[in-house]
Amino acid sequence: MGKVVKAFSGDEIQFMDPIGLGESISFYLVVFAEFVCAIFLILGLFTRLAALVLIINFAVIFHLKWVINQSPIGDIEHIVFYFFIFIALFISGAGKFSLDKVLYSKNK
Repeated sequence: MGKVVKAFSGDEIQFMDPIGLGESISFYLVVFAEFVCAIFLILGLFTRLAALVLIINFAVIFHLKWVINQSPIGDIEHIVFYFFIFIALFISGAGKFSLDKVLYSKNK
């Protein structure tokens, strides 16, 4: 939630630029992934697409923390946990109690 507040505060953005897009763009992509895509997952709307965005986001975080900064695995185990949860959601889809099912079901 802190990133969302910062995104709308108008303050100067100082953020990492792990993939060379610029600090501001990287920051807003992370806000989109961690806030908007998380809400999509909660609602079960565009589940696979939202999970894919979050998989990419957490893969970049994992790469930065473990490969580049060489953080111990205990410091990044929650990142790995969420990464695999998002992979499972990407594979399985939304499920029967989701907006995807209601909106895109062929058996209406």
